[in-house]
Amino acid sequence: VKATQSIVDGTSLKAGGLSAGDLADLIGSRTDLTSITVASGTIGDDDWAAIVANHWSLKYLDLAGATYTGTDAASFVYIGDMEENSPLQTIKLPQGVTGIGDYAFYVCPSLTSIDLPASLTSIGKYAFYYCSSLTSIDLPASLTSIGGDAFRGCSSLTSIDLPASLTNIYGSAFRDCSSLTSVTSRAETPPALGYEDIFYDCTALTDIYVPAGSVEAYKVAVYWSEYADIISAISEP
Repeated sequence: VKATQSIVDGTSLKAGGLSAGDLADLIGSRTDLTSITVASGTIGDDDWAAIVANHWSLKYLDLAGATYTGTDAASFVYIGDMEENSPLQTIKLPQGVTGIGDYAFYVCPSLTSIDLPASLTSIGKYAFYYCSSLTSIDLPASLTSIGGDAFRGCSSLTSIDLPASLTNIYGSAFRDCSSLTSVTSRAETPPALGYEDIFYDCTALTDIYVPAGSVEAYKVAVYWSEYADIISAISEP
């Protein structure tokens, strides 16, 4: 299927029927795109590099219709920085991505929405560091690992639901999430915590919900025990 393209107001690109490399060809040397949508097809590492070249202007990135066929999903890295913040507001990542790299969406303070693919197994360190407008995130059932400081400073997050597949959460993963009131961990075996500061300065945190049969295991698990007084059973029909 031949790739299709439309440009709206000069800064919005929509494409479909892509093969790996087509999106890079469509973007060319442009660095001023504010919106990129891929309705269907495949994208690779060259295509992601072309997307990243627009990261200082890009507000909307919708790759949900695409499948990622690159060799290194960790190439999804370093969009913003502490000095000049990315304007990204909405991200939908493609199927086939198994890992979000370290610093992937580092300091994107305008980011309010992100869709993660079912193929995702790991989130790297600092991946969503100080994405302070992110109010919620759905973590896929395939996720096994959350890196250190991954959601640190996500001060608009009010709750987080950790999937049953999760086995490791590294240091400061949710530190400084000042609006976080509840955490639900669905793993029967408490995920290993890299340090005791996972929820440090989460001043609004009042409840950690876990499977009913695992309450005592969480209360005595390394570092989970720091939060024993707010751990209770998930109450669901």
